[in-house]
Amino acid sequence: MFPIALYYGNGKPKYRDAFLIDFVEEMLAIQEHGVEIDGKVYRIYIWAAIFDSPARAFVLNVEECNKKEGGCYICDVEGDSGRHRVFFLDVNAKLRNLDTSKSIIFRILDPRNIPLDELHVLALGVMKKCMMLKTDTNYSEFCLIAEKRRLLSENFELAGAYFSKEFNVPLRSLADKRYFTAKEFRGIGLYAGPVVFKDVFTKAEYNHFITLHIAYRILSDEKAIMYDDMLDYADQLLRDYVIDFSKVYAPCFVSFNIHALIHLVLYVRRYRKTLIQLSAFVFEKYNGIIKPFVKLTNDPPVQVGRRMHELTVVYSNKPKRYADEQPKEMRLFGKIAGKNLVFSKCDTGKYFFDGQQLKNRFCEIGDEGKILIINSFMYHNSVPYVRGVFLVNHTQLQDLYSVPCSSPLVHEYKVKLNETMLEGELEEYPLSSISGKYMCLPMKFRDGPCDEYALSKLLH
Repeated sequence: MFPIALYYGNGKPKYRDAFLIDFVEEMLAIQEHGVEIDGKVYRIYIWAAIFDSPARAFVLNVEECNKKEGGCYICDVEGDSGRHRVFFLDVNAKLRNLDTSKSIIFRILDPRNIPLDELHVLALGVMKKCMMLKTDTNYSEFCLIAEKRRLLSENFELAGAYFSKEFNVPLRSLADKRYFTAKEFRGIGLYAGPVVFKDVFTKAEYNHFITLHIAYRILSDEKAIMYDDMLDYADQLLRDYVIDFSKVYAPCFVSFNIHALIHLVLYVRRYRKTLIQLSAFVFEKYNGIIKPFVKLTNDPPVQVGRRMHELTVVYSNKPKRYADEQPKEMRLFGKIAGKNLVFSKCDTGKYFFDGQQLKNRFCEIGDEGKILIINSFMYHNSVPYVRGVFLVNHTQLQDLYSVPCSSPLVHEYKVKLNETMLEGELEEYPLSSISGKYMCLPMKFRDGPCDEYALSKLLH
């Protein structure tokens, strides 16, 4: 990750071409002649251009997303207005071709390579809007009653304690809903929603959310997106969700972000990449790295440029400090007393496991997707192994939900767990056979002990 250019001013640029011309001309030169690095010539092409809505409207010179005509840059849908909002109800409008003469960016950018962004469309768009409608008393016709809001707030807070270590931003109570981040909304949409919304939403509202939830998980699964029938099913689910949104809530709330759901599959199918791989999450994270470089109001680009140059020179031999993509080494730790070379914890570089914590105890073994309850880790002839029992040997995997489809389709289950699960002979597998991890959330957070849990395979 690196910046191409830094701009600074008192407002948005007035002249699009003047803003873009240096970048466009440099890219044209690189595409034609390449750039030489260590004696080898590379030609660079733009694979995808990812924007939020205001930036997309400016750079591509298309209408803002709140305009009746041209509000969607992908299709010819015409918007309606009501209650001081513009909304889009047509889910069958024809795809349109962007006018490439409107912006010089199209000299280097294929108009088909402008995917929708999960961060702004789904996390901070659809999920945030639904949370607002259900928890903000300004929307009294849709808002939950006080008792339900209190229950949902407790569910969020208690579920956050069960989030596995891969989530550096667990859920918080509704008292902090103004400060919910995109990762928190993503955690609700992909994992926690089926549990925290159960018995809080009405049956119609819950099934409506599950429709989005299933499509969200399909489009976030690297294996599922390789199958056209799965993409077709996700596309149909998203269209059903958009159509039903005006029934569950109101037509005027079908904003551009809601409408844009019907186009998500178009880009996932084109690139065969998951939503997170086509999102702005990584760019926003990088913004968090360079933002502290600005200490004064005088010439922010100069300050950022100098600090980045210093990092390049001073830390050239320490790339891991500033490179998130560097592979991490696998390690076993948390040695169990009295047992030689037996450990309770493992960090594979991608997942963290702990044989003593339920939330970090479930892994997937091999391509068959069998779920192992981890007991411990050990070395055999310097090769790391995981030891545990398969879940199906002790309990039945049940459906977490059955409408609009059975939950196992997207690797989610309901199971009964007890203290006798790890009794009996333990099986051992090389650590390299671990192919995934499951999150474990209790089906209820109060009213005594719980023996039913929801398992959801991690998709990030």
